[in-house]
Amino acid sequence: MPDDREVQIGAQMSLAQFLTRRARSASDQRLAIDAGAGFLALLAVVWWRGPYWFLLAFAAVAVGAYGTWGITDRELAELPAERHRATHMALRAARATAAVLTALAILSLIFGVPAALLGTWIS
Repeated sequence: MPDDREVQIGAQMSLAQFLTRRARSASDQRLAIDAGAGFLALLAVVWWRGPYWFLLAFAAVAVGAYGTWGITDRELAELPAERHRATHMALRAARATAAVLTALAILSLIFGVPAALLGTWIS
């Protein structure tokens, strides 16, 4: 049976499929850097609150949540569900939360950047 990589050859991947594949092939260190850098960048941007700070905050949340999703996804793959049921459920909830945060942050950027560029031009 072909795996996802063989099926996707010649076909277009969705953004979710691309990010999933990228996170699963990244090193633990890379995912930890993404999660930590996103969190630290979010703190810095919220403290700074310069012009269009919210766009930078959305980008920081997207990076941090993506790293967190990758870490929890990897831990779920390595943890036997039958022996650690409560931990498995908590990791699944954390992974789902990170996925939702990533999606919301990306959507906020998609709609926020044009809104910021237009500003009060259309009034």
